Amino acid sequence: MIYEFQSSIKALIINLKIEYILMPWKLKIDFKDEILEVKQRNWFLIGYKANSVSLRFIKSITIQQYVSGSSVYIKTMGQNLEVKFLEKEDAEKIKEILFNFNRGKAKQIIIA
Repeated sequence: MIYEFQSSIKALIINLKIEYILMPWKLKIDFKDEILEVKQRNWFLIGYKANSVSLRFIKSITIQQYVSGSSVYIKTMGQNLEVKFLEKEDAEKIKEILFNFNRGKAKQIIIA
């Protein structure tokens, strides 16, 4: 199963981050391959900056809420990933999805 989330245009406008409307953050959680991918278009609008990490290397998840929208910060063993200006419901859903995945892996500690 694959879940995909993207920065909210409404949250970008209300938080005065209009420059990111053409470069929203995108998060993809792929349970088949057990990969989490964060993607954002670069400033030149030509390519993407993408970070992929295995779900088993996730250490913690932090949600920061704003007036409109919220950001998710995911700490992994190798790097820190951030997906900014999501809908608040999407941020909570991401946290719930990853914690439920962790509960399914009883023998391995995914999120510490």
